Amino acid sequence: MFGSTYHGTTLALDAFLGIRYVLREKGAVHVQVQTDHYRKIAETETFEVLENPYALPLGFVIDDHDEMPVPQTYSIAAQNELVQLCGGEPLITRLDDPDLFVWDGDELSRSPLIVAKRPEAETSIAIYTQSLNEEDPLYLQLPFETDETWFQLWIDQNYAQDEHTGIDAGALYLGAYPPGQDILIQLVVRDQLLRLTRAEVYSLDISALTQWTQKLQKQAAQNIQIHGSTITMHVQAEAGQRLLTTVPYDKGWHAEIDGQPTAVTPFQNTFIELPLSEGTHEIKLVFRPRGLTLGLVITAGGILTALACAGAERKKRTEKSRL
Repeated sequence: MFGSTYHGTTLALDAFLGIRYVLREKGAVHVQVQTDHYRKIAETETFEVLENPYALPLGFVIDDHDEMPVPQTYSIAAQNELVQLCGGEPLITRLDDPDLFVWDGDELSRSPLIVAKRPEAETSIAIYTQSLNEEDPLYLQLPFETDETWFQLWIDQNYAQDEHTGIDAGALYLGAYPPGQDILIQLVVRDQLLRLTRAEVYSLDISALTQWTQKLQKQAAQNIQIHGSTITMHVQAEAGQRLLTTVPYDKGWHAEIDGQPTAVTPFQNTFIELPLSEGTHEIKLVFRPRGLTLGLVITAGGILTALACAGAERKKRTEKSRL
């Protein structure tokens, strides 16, 4: 998985990764966290267990698709393409330009947005407000073509997290708010320059996410079992369908369909995907790290060599004792 492509988790990416449960400490100081959209299913005095209702199963069938070029930037665009390849519509849409940009109290032009540290100031701040239409999760997408610069993200004058710009910067979760509410977003930079050509805010459609994940959950593989590094499952496929898993792709994975070895292919350089013919199939996935076979051969060869040397030395000592 390319971090520069898919880094910056959203609820859509959490669904793809199959993140089903989260253990969260009670009373932890946070402004907005993505797990606020999960369901609480258990709690103790200090912790609560949250369940992700959007988590996709370990394996499910999807229709055949034409490959899309894997985007190298803009994680939100990449996640929308993953959803489209799995039969959904883009879930994350860009909102209108923010109402106002300011820098240390001075209004800035909207495009391009340039924020830089003043020589006489200790801190540079980029601020804008965003008027909301729906109570859906919001994400901030920063540009990728800037140099890496660390900053603090503040929401409504409350500290949220430390983040950075650069090639592997991702989508930043901003929270969910009542319709019509304005939020204040601040990027606080210390001792560095921060140059942004744009800063875009996106909204994720919770209703569409729910419908899409429920559809794929109904197409789940059956009898999924995991034993060590082996995964087995049964799949019912129609003509023109294939199996997609939420298992991250690696060259160490090997697959069998109905007992026959099958090439493992990456789905958009992210997850394991297998071609299927019409009917019911038994799937087996086994992970063997690259270099394991060679390592075992070398180890076995070393052991045999050591045994041979030990045998030769023992024979030599026996012959000397006879003399």
